[in-house]
Amino acid sequence: MGTLGARSVGCTVAGTAMTCPLPAIRRGNSATFFFDIALPESAAPIVFTATTSNTQDTNATNNQVSATANPLSIAAINPGGHGAFIQHCTGTSLTAYYECTLFSGSITSHTHTFNADNTITFPGNYPLSYTGDWYQASADHLSFTYYDTGVPEVEFEGWGVGNNCFEGLTTFPGSIYVSPYRVCLQ
Repeated sequence: MGTLGARSVGCTVAGTAMTCPLPAIRRGNSATFFFDIALPESAAPIVFTATTSNTQDTNATNNQVSATANPLSIAAINPGGHGAFIQHCTGTSLTAYYECTLFSGSITSHTHTFNADNTITFPGNYPLSYTGDWYQASADHLSFTYYDTGVPEVEFEGWGVGNNCFEGLTTFPGSIYVSPYRVCLQ
């Protein structure tokens, strides 16, 4: 998941695999490759694994290494007093809004307003029984809950991704469905 940028000369990409030719490496030495990738905010860890193989290698126990990405979040303005345009898709086992973009026809949207008093106002097409509240623990983190007659219906937890937007996973208490959200402040 992500957008691949610059990479070492000679490396090729097919699907989610990048292949780089190895030079001859003497015992005790190493080779280095690089790649730039823009990763989405994800509820699941994004793990990179590098594997090498050579028929002349007599020690296959040191031919693989894995690393978990540590994405950085970006501060956004305080939502209080701003409208929000929210894009999302819904399914099971989804972990990132990026997955919605792979099937753009599955993306739907809605709006609401984050009020300065930490409540949420919904447009007229929502039931009158809908209320909400929001909380910003830090400039790069946003959470909110929608309620229907006081019962939590939707719970969002997201991180700043730039352009005054947050991405995260929305859950529905008691349901197996999840909805990755992209929340952009207007």
